[in-house]
Amino acid sequence: MVSERRGGVNRGLIAVTVGAAVLATAELPGAPPPPPLPPPPPGREAREAELGGVRQRIEEVRGRLEETRTIREGLQEELRAAELAGSQLAMELRQTEKDIAAVRARTDTLARDREGLEKSLAAQRRLLARLVRADYAGGRHDYLALLLNQKDPSRLSRVLTYHRQVERARAAEVERLRTQLAALAQVEDALAREEESLRALQAEKTAGQKELSEQRRARQAVLARLAVELRASGAELERLTTSAKQLEGVIAGLSQALPDIPEGAGERRRFADSRGSLPWPASGRVRAGFGAPRTGGLTWQGVVIETPAGSPVLAVHRGRVAFADWLRGFGLLLIVDHGEGFMTLYGQNQGLLRQVGDWVEAGEAVATVGDTGGSSEAGLYFEVRQKGTPLNPAQWCRGNPGRG
Repeated sequence: MVSERRGGVNRGLIAVTVGAAVLATAELPGAPPPPPLPPPPPGREAREAELGGVRQRIEEVRGRLEETRTIREGLQEELRAAELAGSQLAMELRQTEKDIAAVRARTDTLARDREGLEKSLAAQRRLLARLVRADYAGGRHDYLALLLNQKDPSRLSRVLTYHRQVERARAAEVERLRTQLAALAQVEDALAREEESLRALQAEKTAGQKELSEQRRARQAVLARLAVELRASGAELERLTTSAKQLEGVIAGLSQALPDIPEGAGERRRFADSRGSLPWPASGRVRAGFGAPRTGGLTWQGVVIETPAGSPVLAVHRGRVAFADWLRGFGLLLIVDHGEGFMTLYGQNQGLLRQVGDWVEAGEAVATVGDTGGSSEAGLYFEVRQKGTPLNPAQWCRGNPGRG
């Protein structure tokens, strides 16, 4: 009982003491205010709202990235169509130039023929003139004078008949030459019109090719801007990897689909025995060497030779064209199969001069240099492969591309 009363008294004293202390503190002038209470933890609704906002921003970024990728894919297809059209135009221009050269050759031949005929005609005219002068100097008379002449009439008749025949023959020859000259003039006029038409066609195609080239460069500029956006997400690495896989697939398919080249076909020297002695396919500075680093940790599996657009691309060894088409990342690509698993690849071309199945010889033009495949500069991409494995072209070709 006594202890309970003491506990109650003690609790009362503590309460009174604390209350007095609080009152005393509140009444002291200049005393600092008590610290603010911490904010209550966010509720479930607030956290869900914040998470929803983050998810929405993620979806927006993902949507923009997908839209960019879709646009870029569409531009790649447009680029492919433009480059194929440009290649076709380049081939047509090349054929037009051949046609013009053929027309000029025929015109030159006809001009020489006309010159020869004109000389022959002049000689015939001089011969007739000498004949007339000779007849006049010899005392040629009309028929009445001949009858009154005491000379032998039969002899004079034979002479006159001879001269008339000669004159008729000469006149017929002159007429024949005139007819030939008239025909030649008509042919030359037709050839001149044809050459003029071909020149006009060439000018028209040249203008069209220039327009296509400008459009292609404009699209490449767009591709470059889009590539900047995609590179941050690893899309550039994905593009290069995809292009490399496509090329690997093409080469693997060709290796399986094509039979090996017969040993006795054409050039007897094997490609494997030509290591270090092959010519370069083009002349120029090596812009990117074999094994040089590329975007995303990749490396070049061939070389890029900087050379003017339109320059000829030459086959380095005899072989058969196994692929001639546009391939993403490589543009207009031509692959030559040399047998025993060896292939050479020529990419970024402006035009392809040979088709699948064609046989080509070393030093023969197979394409023209360009900037297809999205390249920003003209140049030739060149690879050497054995059973699909890339080999260093510098170890197979002699010297360097700049000196051959």
